[in-house]
Amino acid sequence: MKKIEALTVGIVVLSMFAYVAIAPVILVIAQQDNAISIGDAGASDSDNKPPIVANPTVDPLIIPEDTDNEPLWGELAELMVNVTDESKIKNVTVKLSAIGGGSKEPMAMGGGSGGGSGLAVMFNIGNYTENNLPANEAPALWTVYNYSINTSVGTARWNETSGTYEPYYLQVNATDRYDNSNTSVSIELIVMKNGDVMPYNGDGEVDFMHDALYLVRHTKGVPGYENIRDNIADVTGDGEVDFMHDALYLVRHTKGVPGYEILH
Repeated sequence: MKKIEALTVGIVVLSMFAYVAIAPVILVIAQQDNAISIGDAGASDSDNKPPIVANPTVDPLIIPEDTDNEPLWGELAELMVNVTDESKIKNVTVKLSAIGGGSKEPMAMGGGSGGGSGLAVMFNIGNYTENNLPANEAPALWTVYNYSINTSVGTARWNETSGTYEPYYLQVNATDRYDNSNTSVSIELIVMKNGDVMPYNGDGEVDFMHDALYLVRHTKGVPGYENIRDNIADVTGDGEVDFMHDALYLVRHTKGVPGYEILH
């Protein structure tokens, strides 16, 4: 029994010495592991610069009011911008509240609604690389975003003083993954009254003497009546401007004939 007890005591003593010898190594390894994890967590992977937004365009620049909220030929405008950033782009939105965007977006195609805020999320439709940069800079990768809209009735803004339709400037907001935003760019859009065909840039009214008679003469090929905006004159929305559909329809509309109240 004494031999067994002595052997047991010896094993315990050796185990204690082994722990004392190994413990500093374990502590060092733990400290090293802790230092690595802290370093990873504190690594700088942020971007404090907002995205760059360029080339705001719209096609066409001028569209008519969509009086029946059914976008047909000539009533849609495609908004486009190019965006680049050091990090990933989270989203690109365009503010449409001024032209009727709200709880019901005035759009036919696009990236999505802003939940009643008048914001629409633009589509990512492709990328391209900008190579004309200094030799010490990497080529910039640009993304093209678009959104197609129509406009609500009553959005045509005629200015009596200037004798023109006032343009809208639809604000774009490009935001990256770090929530840096650029709201410095807007897209110009002009809305005219549907059927305001004469003069070429309109006069703020749709009536028989100016617009309906002008469209009749235009569709009949009368010299001096060639100049017209097709998407403003196509009051039936069928993609063609002719006598039987558009000119006669506008005549009946301006004369108050029942069934011709809405210009399409």
